[in-house]
Amino acid sequence: LQWLERRMYHSADGIVVNTRAFVEHITELGYPRERIEIVYNGIDADRFKPKPPSNALRARFNMEGRFTVGYIGTLGLAHGLGTLLETAEGLRDQPEIAFLLIGDGAEKKKLESIIDEKKLRNVRQLGLQPRDMMPDWIATTEILLVCLRDLPVFETVIPSKIFEFLAQERPVIVAARGEIRQMADAAGVALTIDPEDPAALAEAIDEIRKHPEAAAKRAKAGRLWVEENFVRKDLASKMMAFVEKCAETRSR
Repeated sequence: LQWLERRMYHSADGIVVNTRAFVEHITELGYPRERIEIVYNGIDADRFKPKPPSNALRARFNMEGRFTVGYIGTLGLAHGLGTLLETAEGLRDQPEIAFLLIGDGAEKKKLESIIDEKKLRNVRQLGLQPRDMMPDWIATTEILLVCLRDLPVFETVIPSKIFEFLAQERPVIVAARGEIRQMADAAGVALTIDPEDPAALAEAIDEIRKHPEAAAKRAKAGRLWVEENFVRKDLASKMMAFVEKCAETRSR
């Protein structure tokens, strides 16, 4: 398989990757760096932008007066969502904080069982929601979580939903190591903590609740960061320019 990998890379006129970690990996296999382009995943800037919370959603799901901490996305093996439930258990004496799980995936039934077993009334598992409602859910959630397991394989991963959250100027907590954490720290757009650490997650939530101005400042920086670097239309132009460059080189 390694032989096949090298052969495929070296037969290509150009290679597009979506993280810096893959640039390092491919150049270590002897492929020229100048023939690799990074094109990150991005967002639809017309769809994901700052907007007021949805009072209709708050009323429908009985969230009025609650401070909501939400995970939106795949409920998968990669995300370590048991940590979120441990944090919720530790904060169950603060009923004004509500934890939301929006999405579906391999861990859904397991998470449901834990919620029932521990009687976590401060956790709401809302299942899949319509895609066109995502901007409203993002706008109506006080803190959004980006979580990955504490395993080396996930240190090269950049969950693209963080760009949607930040485009809407929302406070974000990144519980991960590796590239996404480095990017968020360098840009100053989110609170970052170690993954799978319930106490650290509880502290980060408390930090945002106690210092909303600092959270708002990071969120505003996040929106500008996304607008400058992760708009899909601009990334598509970058991809097209690279394809044209590769074709031109090939023809010469």
